[in-house]
Amino acid sequence: MIRQLPGEKLDIVRWSESIEEFIRNALAPAKVERIVLDAAAHRATLHASREYLALIDGRQGARRELVSKLVGWHILVKET
Repeated sequence: MIRQLPGEKLDIVRWSESIEEFIRNALAPAKVERIVLDAAAHRATLHASREYLALIDGRQGARRELVSKLVGWHILVKET
């Protein structure tokens, strides 16, 4: 795979039937203290300490957006 995607970084994410666990796995190594799910709206509100906010968001929110696409839920992040 690396030969086919030169210069690209690949992350492997452990899948879970639990959307909460899947989101946590996708954001590792960032620590999320709490996740509040709104299943009807497919929205997850993540509560994390300040030290992990930048890691969760990535550059200009790119990581959060990628995780959102991966899990199929809109992700909001709040500082605890």
